[in-house]
Amino acid sequence: MRKYKGLHENSTGIALCYGKSLDLYKHKTEDEEHRKIIVAGNNLVFRSGVPIDYLFLGVAGRGRRSGYDTSYFPNKKEIDAFHSCKKKFFVTYRHEKRNLSIFPRKQDTLAERYEVDKESAFTSQLDMLPFGMRGSTTQMHVVMQFLLFTGLRKIILVGCDSSNTGYAKKIKFKKHGVQKFIKAGMGWEVMAKFINVEYPQTRITVHNPIGLKHMNSYGWEFSYGEFAF
Repeated sequence: MRKYKGLHENSTGIALCYGKSLDLYKHKTEDEEHRKIIVAGNNLVFRSGVPIDYLFLGVAGRGRRSGYDTSYFPNKKEIDAFHSCKKKFFVTYRHEKRNLSIFPRKQDTLAERYEVDKESAFTSQLDMLPFGMRGSTTQMHVVMQFLLFTGLRKIILVGCDSSNTGYAKKIKFKKHGVQKFIKAGMGWEVMAKFINVEYPQTRITVHNPIGLKHMNSYGWEFSYGEFAF
Protein backbone atom coordinates (compact mmCIF):
# COMPACT_ATOMS: atom_id res chain seq x y z
CA MET A 1 0.00 0.00 0.00
CA ARG A 2 3.03 2.30 0.21
CA LYS A 3 2.49 3.77 -3.25
CA TYR A 4 -0.94 5.09 -2.20
CA LYS A 5 0.32 7.09 0.77
CA GLY A 6 -0.69 10.74 0.29
CA LEU A 7 -1.62 10.06 -3.34
CA HIS A 8 -4.82 12.13 -3.15
CA GLU A 9 -3.67 14.72 -0.66
CA ASN A 10 -6.14 17.54 0.02
CA SER A 11 -8.78 16.08 -2.32
CA THR A 12 -12.35 14.98 -1.57
CA GLY A 13 -13.34 11.32 -1.37
CA ILE A 14 -16.58 9.33 -1.33
CA ALA A 15 -16.88 6.18 0.78
CA LEU A 16 -19.68 4.40 -1.07
CA CYS A 17 -21.79 1.58 0.34
CA TYR A 18 -25.23 0.23 -0.61
CA GLY A 19 -27.63 1.21 2.13
CA LYS A 20 -31.04 2.52 1.11
CA SER A 21 -29.91 6.15 1.21
CA LEU A 22 -27.78 5.42 -1.88
CA ASP A 23 -30.98 5.65 -3.93
CA LEU A 24 -31.21 9.36 -3.05
CA TYR A 25 -27.68 10.17 -4.17
CA LYS A 26 -26.60 11.80 -7.43
CA HIS A 27 -22.89 11.89 -8.14
CA LYS A 28 -20.74 14.84 -9.09
CA THR A 29 -17.28 14.15 -10.47
CA GLU A 30 -15.75 17.32 -9.01
CA ASP A 31 -15.86 18.93 -5.57
CA GLU A 32 -16.36 22.60 -4.67
CA GLU A 33 -12.79 23.41 -5.71
CA HIS A 34 -13.15 21.60 -9.03
CA ARG A 35 -10.91 18.73 -7.99
CA LYS A 36 -11.71 15.20 -9.10
CA ILE A 37 -13.64 13.27 -6.46
CA ILE A 38 -12.03 9.98 -5.44
CA VAL A 39 -14.54 7.15 -4.91
CA ALA A 40 -13.96 3.86 -3.09
CA GLY A 41 -16.51 1.19 -2.23
CA ASN A 42 -16.92 -2.53 -1.75
CA ASN A 43 -18.36 -5.60 -3.46
CA LEU A 44 -21.36 -4.82 -5.74
CA VAL A 45 -21.55 -1.09 -5.09
CA PHE A 46 -20.45 -0.42 -8.68
CA ARG A 47 -23.98 -1.38 -9.76
CA SER A 48 -25.03 2.05 -8.51
CA GLY A 49 -23.65 3.64 -11.69
CA VAL A 50 -21.29 5.87 -9.69
CA PRO A 51 -17.77 5.68 -11.20
CA ILE A 52 -15.62 3.73 -8.74
CA ASP A 53 -11.88 4.41 -8.55
CA TYR A 54 -11.06 1.75 -5.97
CA LEU A 55 -13.21 -1.33 -5.42
CA PHE A 56 -12.55 -3.53 -2.38
CA LEU A 57 -13.70 -7.15 -2.48
CA GLY A 58 -13.82 -8.44 1.05
CA VAL A 59 -16.12 -11.48 1.26
CA ALA A 60 -15.80 -14.80 -0.56
CA GLY A 61 -19.40 -16.07 -0.36
CA ARG A 62 -18.70 -19.55 -1.70
CA GLY A 63 -21.75 -21.72 -2.31
CA ARG A 64 -24.26 -18.87 -2.33
CA ARG A 65 -26.63 -18.05 -5.16
CA SER A 66 -25.89 -15.14 -7.48
CA GLY A 67 -28.19 -12.23 -6.79
CA TYR A 68 -28.76 -13.23 -3.18
CA ASP A 69 -25.33 -12.34 -1.90
CA THR A 70 -23.16 -9.28 -2.55
CA SER A 71 -19.84 -11.11 -2.14
CA TYR A 72 -17.32 -12.29 -4.71
CA PHE A 73 -17.92 -15.87 -5.83
CA PRO A 74 -21.70 -15.66 -6.43
CA ASN A 75 -21.03 -12.61 -8.62
CA LYS A 76 -17.57 -13.52 -9.93
CA LYS A 77 -18.23 -13.01 -13.66
CA GLU A 78 -19.75 -9.59 -13.14
CA ILE A 79 -17.02 -8.42 -10.76
CA ASP A 80 -14.20 -9.74 -12.97
CA ALA A 81 -15.73 -7.93 -15.96
CA PHE A 82 -15.88 -4.60 -14.14
CA HIS A 83 -13.05 -2.39 -15.45
CA SER A 84 -14.03 1.25 -15.01
CA CYS A 85 -11.87 1.89 -11.94
CA LYS A 86 -8.22 2.39 -10.99
CA LYS A 87 -7.85 -0.76 -8.91
CA LYS A 88 -9.78 -3.77 -7.64
CA PHE A 89 -8.46 -4.99 -4.32
CA PHE A 90 -9.00 -8.65 -3.35
CA VAL A 91 -8.75 -9.65 0.30
CA THR A 92 -6.34 -12.00 2.02
CA TYR A 93 -7.03 -12.67 5.70
CA ARG A 94 -4.10 -13.04 8.06
CA HIS A 95 -4.21 -16.03 10.42
CA GLU A 96 -7.24 -17.57 8.66
CA LYS A 97 -7.83 -20.43 6.25
CA ARG A 98 -6.72 -19.89 2.65
CA ASN A 99 -10.22 -20.45 1.27
CA LEU A 100 -11.37 -17.19 2.90
CA SER A 101 -8.99 -15.27 0.65
CA ILE A 102 -10.08 -14.34 -2.86
CA PHE A 103 -8.32 -13.48 -6.12
CA PRO A 104 -9.32 -13.86 -9.78
CA ARG A 105 -7.75 -16.87 -11.52
CA LYS A 106 -7.57 -15.17 -14.89
CA GLN A 107 -5.26 -12.21 -15.42
CA ASP A 108 -6.82 -8.92 -14.40
CA THR A 109 -4.60 -5.86 -14.82
CA LEU A 110 -6.62 -3.99 -12.20
CA ALA A 111 -6.37 -6.71 -9.54
CA GLU A 112 -4.26 -6.22 -6.45
CA ARG A 113 -4.17 -7.99 -3.09
CA TYR A 114 -4.70 -6.43 0.31
CA GLU A 115 -4.31 -8.05 3.72
CA VAL A 116 -6.71 -7.84 6.66
CA ASP A 117 -5.94 -8.75 10.27
CA LYS A 118 -9.21 -9.07 12.17
CA GLU A 119 -7.35 -9.06 15.50
CA SER A 120 -5.57 -5.74 14.89
CA ALA A 121 -6.90 -2.22 15.39
CA PHE A 122 -7.43 0.27 12.58
CA THR A 123 -4.09 1.61 11.34
CA SER A 124 -2.65 4.65 9.63
CA GLN A 125 0.50 2.67 8.73
CA LEU A 126 -0.72 0.73 5.71
CA ASP A 127 2.76 0.96 4.21
CA MET A 128 3.91 -1.43 6.95
CA LEU A 129 0.84 -3.12 8.45
CA PRO A 130 -2.28 -4.94 7.21
CA PHE A 131 -5.70 -3.35 7.46
CA GLY A 132 -6.99 -3.67 11.02
CA MET A 133 -10.59 -4.78 11.60
CA ARG A 134 -10.86 -5.22 15.36
CA GLY A 135 -14.18 -3.81 16.54
CA SER A 136 -15.53 -3.72 12.99
CA THR A 137 -18.31 -5.65 11.26
CA THR A 138 -18.16 -3.93 7.86
CA GLN A 139 -15.55 -3.89 5.10
CA MET A 140 -16.28 -0.19 4.70
CA HIS A 141 -13.79 0.35 7.50
CA VAL A 142 -11.10 -1.02 5.19
CA VAL A 143 -12.30 1.50 2.61
CA MET A 144 -12.05 4.27 5.20
CA GLN A 145 -8.54 3.30 6.27
CA PHE A 146 -7.48 3.37 2.63
CA LEU A 147 -9.07 6.74 1.83
CA LEU A 148 -7.54 8.32 4.93
CA PHE A 149 -4.13 6.88 4.00
CA THR A 150 -4.29 8.60 0.60
CA GLY A 151 -4.39 11.99 2.31
CA LEU A 152 -7.92 13.19 1.56
CA ARG A 153 -8.97 16.37 3.35
CA LYS A 154 -12.66 15.47 3.25
CA ILE A 155 -14.51 12.14 3.11
CA ILE A 156 -18.26 11.86 2.49
CA LEU A 157 -20.07 8.69 3.54
CA VAL A 158 -22.76 7.76 1.00
CA GLY A 159 -25.02 4.75 1.51
CA CYS A 160 -23.25 3.95 4.79
CA ASP A 161 -26.54 3.66 6.66
CA SER A 162 -25.40 1.25 9.40
CA SER A 163 -28.98 0.31 10.13
CA ASN A 164 -31.40 -2.51 9.38
CA THR A 165 -33.23 -0.59 6.66
CA GLY A 166 -32.36 -2.83 3.72
CA TYR A 167 -30.34 -2.34 0.55
CA ALA A 168 -30.44 0.29 -2.18
CA LYS A 169 -32.56 -0.62 -5.20
CA LYS A 170 -29.79 0.72 -7.45
CA ILE A 171 -27.66 -2.37 -6.88
CA LYS A 172 -30.53 -4.73 -7.81
CA PHE A 173 -29.88 -7.01 -4.89
CA LYS A 174 -32.76 -9.50 -4.72
CA LYS A 175 -32.76 -9.79 -0.95
CA HIS A 176 -34.28 -6.45 0.12
CA GLY A 177 -34.62 -7.46 3.75
CA VAL A 178 -32.63 -6.25 6.72
CA GLN A 179 -28.91 -5.67 6.47
CA LYS A 180 -26.49 -7.81 8.43
CA PHE A 181 -24.55 -4.93 9.96
CA ILE A 182 -26.28 -4.96 13.34
CA LYS A 183 -23.15 -3.87 15.26
CA ALA A 184 -21.76 -1.59 12.57
CA GLY A 185 -22.81 1.54 14.46
CA MET A 186 -20.42 0.72 17.27
CA GLY A 187 -17.69 0.06 14.71
CA TRP A 188 -18.20 3.53 13.26
CA GLU A 189 -17.66 4.97 16.73
CA VAL A 190 -14.33 3.12 16.87
CA MET A 191 -13.53 4.56 13.45
CA ALA A 192 -14.42 8.09 14.60
CA LYS A 193 -12.07 7.84 17.59
CA PHE A 194 -9.33 6.51 15.30
CA ILE A 195 -9.76 9.44 12.90
CA ASN A 196 -9.73 11.99 15.71
CA VAL A 197 -6.35 10.66 16.84
CA GLU A 198 -4.63 9.77 13.56
CA TYR A 199 -6.28 12.17 11.06
CA PRO A 200 -7.64 15.09 13.10
CA GLN A 201 -7.58 17.47 10.11
CA THR A 202 -9.81 15.26 7.94
CA ARG A 203 -13.46 16.31 7.71
CA ILE A 204 -16.04 13.52 7.71
CA THR A 205 -19.55 14.11 6.36
CA VAL A 206 -22.43 11.61 6.51
CA HIS A 207 -24.76 12.16 3.56
CA ASN A 208 -28.45 11.53 4.33
CA PRO A 209 -27.65 9.90 7.68
CA ILE A 210 -29.84 7.10 9.00
CA GLY A 211 -28.03 4.92 11.52
CA LEU A 212 -25.18 7.42 12.01
CA LYS A 213 -27.24 10.38 13.22
CA HIS A 214 -25.35 10.39 16.52
CA MET A 215 -21.95 10.84 14.91
CA ASN A 216 -22.08 14.61 15.21
CA SER A 217 -20.93 14.03 18.79
CA TYR A 218 -17.58 13.05 17.25
CA GLY A 219 -17.42 16.19 15.14
CA TRP A 220 -18.81 14.62 11.96
CA GLU A 221 -20.96 16.77 9.71
CA PHE A 222 -24.24 15.93 7.96
CA SER A 223 -25.52 16.76 4.48
CA TYR A 224 -28.92 16.11 2.92
CA GLY A 225 -30.58 15.87 -0.47
CA GLU A 226 -29.46 14.41 -3.80
CA PHE A 227 -26.05 16.04 -4.04
CA ALA A 228 -23.46 15.96 -1.27
CA PHE A 229 -22.24 19.51 -2.03
